[in-house]
Amino acid sequence: MFRYLFFIVAISLSFNLFAQDGLIIGVHGINPVWQSCNCDSLSQDEKEMCTQREIFNWLSKNIVIPPHTKNVGLTNTKVIVQYVVSKTGKVENVKIIKSVHPMIDKQVKDAIENMPNFFPGRLLGENIDTPVSLPIRIELK
Repeated sequence: MFRYLFFIVAISLSFNLFAQDGLIIGVHGINPVWQSCNCDSLSQDEKEMCTQREIFNWLSKNIVIPPHTKNVGLTNTKVIVQYVVSKTGKVENVKIIKSVHPMIDKQVKDAIENMPNFFPGRLLGENIDTPVSLPIRIELK
């Protein structure tokens, strides 16, 4: 029996906002927000921190690392996943960018695909598709 820990590098959680013509907008847009974090009493920065915390909580509860992966020599691992939060808030186009082990990759991908809808990213008052890159460090003990 072994324990596992998940770490999301908060600084590396990057929501990249793009305009229709492909120009990077970044600071002028509003990142997607986890449903429970969209409170009028929170600032945009607080909503983003809350969203990061809720993503971490979701992944911690929904990624189940198969016990036998410890036997393949994995210790500290980092999976990088990319996905899009669509204009409707749905998580789409989930891709593993940096693979660790097929079984771990599948667990990560399934957990991301099953996340609840977000409040979508916004730019100039319009909902937009928002690409997200998420590094997830999994420590097997």
